Amino acid sequence: MRTLHVDWERIAGQMIAIAHMALGHDPKWEVVALVEGLKQDSTEFAGWWDDQSARWASRRRPWKTIFAANCPSCHRATGADGGGGGPSLSNEKSRKNQAAAVAWIKNPQPPMPKLYPSPLSEKDVSDVAAYVESL
Repeated sequence: MRTLHVDWERIAGQMIAIAHMALGHDPKWEVVALVEGLKQDSTEFAGWWDDQSARWASRRRPWKTIFAANCPSCHRATGADGGGGGPSLSNEKSRKNQAAAVAWIKNPQPPMPKLYPSPLSEKDVSDVAAYVESL
């Protein structure tokens, strides 16, 4: 690729950014293994991957910090387990669509605490609802 494209670094960086975003949304073990192998084989790739990690860290999973700060006491660390007094959120999308999940988080029924509009913002609610829908 280096000899075919004068701007191969830009193209490679774009491909890594795309792979990084895809991995953040749905991490498959095969992709994780491929990336780890590439990082071990190429310091150049490892540097690009790490650069993308820093660049996308705040965009990839905004729900992670929000969920970890507000939800694990009832829904455990990932929300998929339940067990802390609240139900498992696995397969929540079969019970609620995105809009219904947002509405529930904004105006929950007891025993779930009301966290909107404080400490959760409109964007926080949307991010957490999107995460819950992905379980």
